Amino acid sequence: GEGAGDEDDGREDRVDILPPHTALNEVAAEIGGYYSSLERCLLLAGMQRAFIQASYPDDSTFARVAVGSSGPDRGAGSGALQTNLVEECLFAARRSTLRAFATGHTGTASAAANVCVDVLGRVLLEVLTRRARVGAALVKPGEGLLAG
Repeated sequence: GEGAGDEDDGREDRVDILPPHTALNEVAAEIGGYYSSLERCLLLAGMQRAFIQASYPDDSTFARVAVGSSGPDRGAGSGALQTNLVEECLFAARRSTLRAFATGHTGTASAAANVCVDVLGRVLLEVLTRRARVGAALVKPGEGLLAG
């Protein structure tokens, strides 16, 4: 006898303070879209600066590879250098996402983070792939540094 009426008593009535879709949400989403586009441009500019610096290397674009425990004269590879191209690109992405998260708007922050992931995944990978192909062509026997 009590079954049907008691089920409704256990549930709480949900009261929406603000409707899920408001004009303010629309404006914030629209501004967030523009902001995301701006962050994409700033990220690409930062990465382009890193790519240009990598094309004209000097002492500031390389760091020692931490191979051994200490000292520059500690065996094979101890004098090797690594480019900071990837670090510069990741730093540009970090700045971009920090600015986006500082807005406090989750949609904007999420969009900017997605842009960073997309740009790093496509653009940086393409540049590194091209550099690897050029480097590999330089060490092919008969074509590059090695005798045929």
